[in-house]
Amino acid sequence: MKKIIYWVLLATVSLLLVGSFILFKQKGNNYTEFFQVLSGFATFIVAILTGAYVFTTNNQLSIMEKQLDEMSKGRELENQPFPWIENPIFKIEKPRAFYSPPRNSATIHSLYEINYKIKNIGKGVAVGVFIDPKFTVEFGSEKYENDGVPIKIEVIEEGKYFEYKKPWYDNCNRVSINTDNNHLALKSLAKGRVDSFPKLHMIIYYRNFIGAAFRINCTYKVMKTLDPGKPNDDFTILKGWLSKLTDVNIKFSTKLKQVEATYRIDKEEGRKKFKAIKNYFNGMMEDPSPEALGFPIVLISDKYELTTITKEEYGLKIKALLEDDERRRYN
Repeated sequence: MKKIIYWVLLATVSLLLVGSFILFKQKGNNYTEFFQVLSGFATFIVAILTGAYVFTTNNQLSIMEKQLDEMSKGRELENQPFPWIENPIFKIEKPRAFYSPPRNSATIHSLYEINYKIKNIGKGVAVGVFIDPKFTVEFGSEKYENDGVPIKIEVIEEGKYFEYKKPWYDNCNRVSINTDNNHLALKSLAKGRVDSFPKLHMIIYYRNFIGAAFRINCTYKVMKTLDPGKPNDDFTILKGWLSKLTDVNIKFSTKLKQVEATYRIDKEEGRKKFKAIKNYFNGMMEDPSPEALGFPIVLISDKYELTTITKEEYGLKIKALLEDDERRRYN
């Protein structure tokens, strides 16, 4: 670019001098007119040089700004923490009868729980970590979704696991799922159809110590039993649970609704009716099967994405998560 400007200016000056000399000869060697024309040409050349200088300076400033921006991004990435979800397990409990007085709801189903650990395998500390989980199951034409409670972690040090101070958590993060009243997760696992097995979607927002913000989008899938020596035993147990659930729902679906109706009028009588159903179902479930089964959850490799986001976007996302959590707690 500089060479082009140089040759253009040289050609312009040469042409102006030659033109001035020709005009000087045509005017009969009139020095007054010659110097007037030369002065005008000189003013024109100065204007061109000024424009070229401004153009070159602005171009250099633009290049410097890009270089500084790249250097800043480089420093941010050099200190990039990396929260990693480790050993996620999907736990499904033996079905039980539940009654919720606040919702006046009587149901019989399994409770689910997802346990996992999180470790910072990157460089530097991860601060302001927010984990937004979502559990989904698609079985035939039916679909179940559960937005888990967002998890907030102040700091995860480099190379360290996040450790809960509550002993009953066993140093694991937990996602509790308790509203799959149609047993879709149980059905999908009992039928053994891998394409319909439950999925866990996770969005992780976090920052490094200099304030750069990041987002991780990832999806995991529940897979077969953890014990390779007994690949089908767990599925046999699940089928037994599902069979009993189907049987009791056919027999007691109307009575469960009557419990809800009775409770509105007479709470004590409603409790008695629910207790009778609960005792009957618990008697059906008295078998040697375990109280809960665990299934591994594996990462879907093409569903993992790490991106940088602006500080403003990070702030807006965290604000929205906290507001949603607040609404969920009071609804």
